[in-house]
Order: sequence, then structure tokens, then C-alpha cells
Amino acid sequence: MKNDYAVRAYRTETKYDTHDELVSVMDVQVPAEALEFLRSAHNAQDSKDVTFTVQVANRTDGDFRKLAFTSKGSKMKDFVPVATLQKWFNAADNLTSLFDMAAYELTLIVEVREAQQGSPELFEEPEQPGEESEPTPPNMRQGSPPRLAGVLNAPKEVQALPSSDIEDADFTVEGGEDNAPAAD
Repeated sequence: MKNDYAVRAYRTETKYDTHDELVSVMDVQVPAEALEFLRSAHNAQDSKDVTFTVQVANRTDGDFRKLAFTSKGSKMKDFVPVATLQKWFNAADNLTSLFDMAAYELTLIVEVREAQQGSPELFEEPEQPGEESEPTPPNMRQGSPPRLAGVLNAPKEVQALPSSDIEDADFTVEGGEDNAPAAD
């Protein structure tokens, strides 16, 4: 399901989050009838694929750009319905210029798709045309957290653990007079 709303910039702030990363927070004024859908889309972010995009169209030359955000919720703020959006800070976004309603037209695009469990796109990266390559395992992709592999993550019945019934191997020196085990 995809909904588009004509919005206007209401408030913007750049601050450090709890992990000392610089983020931009932007409140956009939305139509009152959109609040219910925005709240349910915000709540569905954990179980579904939800995207919040602000399309910024320049009124003078028709050029546009899209800014991808995550939702921080929606509410009535000072009797104005707003959606609070957040993204990583980028100075090129120039969010303060979006308050100029004569220069920019803002559209909030909210798209909700069902998360497909076990679908190939979750485990394989899309191939580029004319390029043949093996799919990259999910734990080796750029941007994904490193995962331990091997015996540490194997089921307990597969793990190779030392046992007491292992015998030492006998080593002999060929051509020598002594057939005793080699000393360390």
C-alpha cells in the first residue's frame, strides 16, 4: 500500500543520538486524516517493509530529489498534525531550505509492503547485467554485522570436542635404529 501526502516543513533539528551519531530530525505537517495511517505504518516498521520518503520538488525548474527517512511517530503538536521523521545527517540535504514554500513542494510518500520471509532477495544481492558472480553469503555483505562461523555456531551434536578415548599416534623414524616415538 502506498500513500502520498502534500506536506510542509514544520520543524527541523540536527542532534547527536545515543550512539554519538549525527542525525537530522524533521517534523512535517500532514493532513489530519493521514495521522491514523501514519501511526499504523510507524507501528508496522518491525514486521513489514515500510519506507518513508520525502520528495522535494523545486518549483522553479521542476527538479526533484528524494530523501529517505525512518519514522519516529506522528502526533498532534500545538494543534498541528505532524509526522516526525529521522535520517542520518547529511549537510547536502539542506533541510532548513525546505521551509521556503515558494521554492519547494514537499510530498511525503509512505509505502508499506509485507516482509517476505525466506525470499531470495533477502539472501542474494541483485546481479548486474552482464556480470556473472556467485551470491555473497549474508554474513559477508558490506554493511552487515560480522557473524562468527564454524564450530562455535554449529549445533552441539556437530561440535568437535576432545574426548578421553583418543589414543596418541605412534611416530617412527625411518632408517634409524630407534623405533621409539619421536620426542617433542
